[in-house]
Amino acid sequence: MGRIVTTVTITNALDTEKHLVVNVLVDTGATFLTLPLRDRAALGRLEERLMNCHVADGAVRPLTVCGPVRISVDGFPSAFGEVAFLESQGVEPLLGYMAMEAAGIGVDMLNHRLFKVDACDLK
Repeated sequence: MGRIVTTVTITNALDTEKHLVVNVLVDTGATFLTLPLRDRAALGRLEERLMNCHVADGAVRPLTVCGPVRISVDGFPSAFGEVAFLESQGVEPLLGYMAMEAAGIGVDMLNHRLFKVDACDLK
C-alpha cells in the first residue's frame, strides 16, 4: 500500500492574509481536512463548532471545525470549505474526502496519485 502526500494551502476566506501551507496525507477514510490544533492560530479568526470524532485507534476525541476557508491542493482548482483541528500528540495532517470532492479531485490508488475529476456526481 502506498502513501499519497501533497501540499495544501489553507486561507482564511474572510482575511486572506491569514494562511497556512502544509504537507498532508491523502486519506479517503477521513471526512475533513484535519490538522493539529497547534496550527489553528495561523488562520486567524474563523467561525468554529465543536464535534466529536472517531479516530484510527477507535477512540472518540473532541474536534474543532472552522471555516470558511479556501482550500488549495497543489495543482488543482481551489474550493471553499472547512478545516478540522484535533488536539492530540502526533496528529498527521490529513486531506479528507469532503475537501477533495469540493475541488473535483479523485484518487488513483493503483498509481498513487491525485487526478482531476471531469464531472461531479449528483445522483
